[in-house]
Amino acid sequence: MTQQEPRIVRFGDGFSYSDTATRRLFGDSASVDVLENFDRCLEAACADGSTVAVVPVHNTENGDITGTGGVPLADMARSMGLRVLSTLELPVDHVLASFGSLEEIKIVYSKDVALGQCSKFIERYGMRSASIVPGKSVPLSTAGAAIYVAGKRVRVIAAICSEEAASHYGVPIVRRNITNSPDNRTTFHAYARADASIPEGLAGAARRAGGRQ
Repeated sequence: MTQQEPRIVRFGDGFSYSDTATRRLFGDSASVDVLENFDRCLEAACADGSTVAVVPVHNTENGDITGTGGVPLADMARSMGLRVLSTLELPVDHVLASFGSLEEIKIVYSKDVALGQCSKFIERYGMRSASIVPGKSVPLSTAGAAIYVAGKRVRVIAAICSEEAASHYGVPIVRRNITNSPDNRTTFHAYARADASIPEGLAGAARRAGGRQ
C-alpha cells in the first residue's frame, strides 16, 4: 500500500518565524497548509494521522507560548496525545524595516510579543507601537507587519520583523540587532499523532533539521 503524503500545517504569514521554522524542518519544497491559529494546527494533527503541526512552544524571553484560551501549546498537545516528531530552536533576530530613516519613523508595527521584545529600542527612539493596523481587528504577525509597510510605502511607519521577511517583501532594513536580549530564541515542535503514519524520509529530515542550530 502506498503511504499517504503527510499534510504539514502551520500558522502565520509567509516568512514569519513559524514559516521559517517549518521550512527548516521540512524543506522549502514541502507542501504546507496555513490555518487560522496554533490551536487549529494542533487540532488538525489530532484529527488526522497523516498531519504534522509545527507550532512554537517556548520563547527565552516570554516563556511558554499559549493558545487562544491561555493554555500552553505544549500542554495542549500533550493532552491531545500528540508526540513530538522533532524540535527546532530558532534564533529570533528582529530588524527594523522602513522606507524612512530612523529619525523619520513615528509608528512601528508588529506582533505584540515582538514589540515587547524590542521595547528598549522603541522607547529609546520615542516611537509609538501598534499590533493592529488601522481599519483591521486581527493582530499582526511579524511578517504581516512587513507586508503592511511594503504596501503603504510611507516613511513614518516601520515594521519589526525578521531580516528574511523584510528582504522578501522589499522593505529596506534600517537597523539590525534591536531585541532586548541578544539570545532571544523560540523553540518549535513538529507534532503528530502517536499512531501517525509519517514517511521515514520526512520524519528523518525533520529530526536532522531539529539538530541544526
